[in-house]
Amino acid sequence: NIRIMAKYYTKITLQRMAELLDLAVDETEACLCKLVETGVINARTDRPAGVVRFTGTQEPAAVLDAWSASLSKLMSLVNNTTHLIHQEEMLAVAHS
Repeated sequence: NIRIMAKYYTKITLQRMAELLDLAVDETEACLCKLVETGVINARTDRPAGVVRFTGTQEPAAVLDAWSASLSKLMSLVNNTTHLIHQEEMLAVAHS
């Protein structure tokens, strides 16, 4: 039943999920955790808010591409920041 929910819901509260499954919230969370650990479904739980977000499966290549793009963006920002710091240092030396 949780697998069916993962297909039709993107976000659901643990309380509502427990009601639909006719289980206690703790039991529902335990079942959900087992399915996530075994890789049957992909979900993230926000415990303080009591919300479960179901996520689609991604191919490993897509995950690596996204990670690579993020890393490239980060390195570009670091490079630009380093350049600006060197400019400021050179201006400080020139005005001294």
